[in-house]
Amino acid sequence: IAMFTARNKMYPNSKQTGLYHSRELAAFVSDQSHYSFKSAANLIGIGADNLIPVQSDERGRMMPEALEKEMIASLKAGKLPFFVAATAGTTLLGAFDDFESIGKITKKYDCHFHIDGSFGGSLILSKNQRYLFEGISSADSFAWNPHKLMNVPLVASVILFNEKNGLKGNLTKLNTDYIFHN
Repeated sequence: IAMFTARNKMYPNSKQTGLYHSRELAAFVSDQSHYSFKSAANLIGIGADNLIPVQSDERGRMMPEALEKEMIASLKAGKLPFFVAATAGTTLLGAFDDFESIGKITKKYDCHFHIDGSFGGSLILSKNQRYLFEGISSADSFAWNPHKLMNVPLVASVILFNEKNGLKGNLTKLNTDYIFHN
């Protein structure tokens, strides 16, 4: 949903005309990120080959300098960076990326900054672990699955956007006035 929203924000006309006459888009995720980002790249029409894996360090954290290097390489190849996903708790190592540094890079390149907190997002509620989320305020979106780590018995997923009406505005501007009323 976050990547789809970012695509529609970058190319608002894509909902009507598609991506055929648009500059090729590039999205960036840690090489430790969840496989669902490849599915998302496929579903939104940019193709899994345009999902660029960014090198992580020995602790499983995305390396901000490697991110910027990959973004520069994609620009040189004629692609337009539009989306970066950092991770709050990787599946394998439980690693938390450096949100503050990654946020600065996404701002510099005008990309949507998403944080995947599906696994470790619940730690934001812990006073002792909240430091792991330094820099989260620069994120455009945050995904969280309370059923992981919180013993919630049903699947529960949340996606939050920093921009008021960002999700609604990027997903529904398709002549749907008959559905939404004041």
